[in-house]
Amino acid sequence: MPDTYVPGVIDVAGCMLGTVATGVLLDGSRVRPGDVVLGLAGSGLHTNGYSLARRVLASSKHSLADALPGGTGERLGDALLAPHRWYGPSVLPLAQAGRIRAMAHVTGGGIAGNLVRVLPEGCRAHLSAAAWPRPALFRWLIAEGAVPEDDARSAMNLGVGLVLVASAEAATGIAADLAAAGETVWRLGEIVPGSRTVEWNGP
Repeated sequence: MPDTYVPGVIDVAGCMLGTVATGVLLDGSRVRPGDVVLGLAGSGLHTNGYSLARRVLASSKHSLADALPGGTGERLGDALLAPHRWYGPSVLPLAQAGRIRAMAHVTGGGIAGNLVRVLPEGCRAHLSAAAWPRPALFRWLIAEGAVPEDDARSAMNLGVGLVLVASAEAATGIAADLAAAGETVWRLGEIVPGSRTVEWNGP
């Protein structure tokens, strides 16, 4: 990670480990053409894009104390360092009930780079770039840093922190339950027949 690991600096990291029963493991094998792709709002950069964000900030005329350009008054520093969201309370009951066919946490590689990992052969995800509004933080980073769209999609989550795949019959109910649990949910697209990849509709 550029600008993070430098000579003389030691990084100490922690992680969490867990277990999952084989019968409820979401490995993507249940994904089928016709399924719906839902996206849940993130709270900021989450775990990805910090090297890019740091360089954009350093080359800009802004400080961490400035208001986020295009935002609603929050400080730029607070937006950049917003804590990662935890989706467990709202998503776990759906997973345990077998209502979700696949799930992808949007980290390195962006939406496409993580969603493709849960697609079986013969399934292509077709997503709409206009399906959700990009938060002000991402709009500012892209504009200020003149970040190409392909780079922005692979380096950042662009406001979507978790992606779920569900059957078309279940998707509406799942979205309603998630909204009732306090989540912001968007229908990002659908699964169609084709090679195992993710394609975007729109710039």
